[in-house]
Amino acid sequence: MAALPDIVGFIQTPVLWFQGQRLHAPMVRQPKKFLPTVKQIKAMRKAETDERDHYFLALYVVILAITTLLGTAVMYLGPKCRQCLRWQSHRYERLELGGKQSREVSRVSSEEHEGDDQSDDFMSLDIQRLLTAWTFGCTAIACGATCIYSLQSGRLDKTTGLDWEMYAALMLGGALCLVAQAVVAVLLLPNDHTFPVTAFVESAFVYLMPFVSDGFDTLKDTIFSCLCVQSDHLLLKGIGVASWIYLMVIHGVLLRQDNTLAELAGCYLPALMALPADPTPEDSNGSCCQSLSCQNFSDMFFQLLYKQVTPTKRELLLWENVPQGVAAIFFLYLEGGSLFVGVINLAIPVGQVLATNVFFRPLRDLVAPKFAKKLSGFLSKPDFLRAKLLWREARLASCRFARGSGFIS
Repeated sequence: MAALPDIVGFIQTPVLWFQGQRLHAPMVRQPKKFLPTVKQIKAMRKAETDERDHYFLALYVVILAITTLLGTAVMYLGPKCRQCLRWQSHRYERLELGGKQSREVSRVSSEEHEGDDQSDDFMSLDIQRLLTAWTFGCTAIACGATCIYSLQSGRLDKTTGLDWEMYAALMLGGALCLVAQAVVAVLLLPNDHTFPVTAFVESAFVYLMPFVSDGFDTLKDTIFSCLCVQSDHLLLKGIGVASWIYLMVIHGVLLRQDNTLAELAGCYLPALMALPADPTPEDSNGSCCQSLSCQNFSDMFFQLLYKQVTPTKRELLLWENVPQGVAAIFFLYLEGGSLFVGVINLAIPVGQVLATNVFFRPLRDLVAPKFAKKLSGFLSKPDFLRAKLLWREARLASCRFARGSGFIS
């Protein structure tokens, strides 16, 4: 891909025009140097570094857009195509076979249909825990391998963390994983069911969006651990190793708790656990354009925001980020010179925790009319784990630490 639309440049155009400067070119070229080291980046001219920034930010938008379109096509059109092919296959059997053979085919097809209805319960508690742990493990391995390679090759920077190329590779891997989840979700979907047209958009937001996805938190904690190991201070090296061990241990503990498991499964398996569309007459007769109405997107937007400020989300933030924040304070005191660590490991987590305290009640009241419909969907899937979590959080006014037997009271 030689050139991409200069999205950052388009955003800056009004400012440049107001300042009387020459407008930018509409396209930005691919950088000449691939995977530069920290020394090579520091030796670049400002125009060259700006070109790198503009190109890779545009690349991220392109990856996200293509992934969203592809995944939406799979989840929205896939069930319809499967139903069409099943209908044609059954019609062919009725035309070609007769008598005893036709009755036998009809009996077998009926048994298969009943088996599909019973396959609704494929996402049991143990399977959710296993798949979530496996997906987290793959994410941790990918992040660890990328950061270790950057550390050993002189490409780990206190300013940006990894090279833009590494971020793009990780994002592309996550996008492919999410599309694969969408394909599996369509194959496991019961007959005569469909997904809403916004199902994959919600999944992409939860899985790929920075500061929202737990996979992003895993990546930034891994980068911080490697930055500590890269330091010349022996104390920071030990903090880096301890930080990595804590990241693995705390996720193992959280996966054993039902409520936090539901939250993590929603982060790592969003497309696989997506709810089918409500099979009401008005929804089944509705068109795709009606599904893409402003009201539907507004409801989806506020529900996604609500999921970021729930009590369970707050507890996840506290358990994952408080120790990392204390370690970041030691890093900044001893090493210094890293706005990246200060923002990623301190400022943003503090802002997220404050947002859960300020916006939980208003957003809960705003999306309350949608709770009954979503709760009904969880119960009919069935997904009793997330149904229990949704009901519990809808009734909470504040987050309380568990007393006695777990993280969640």
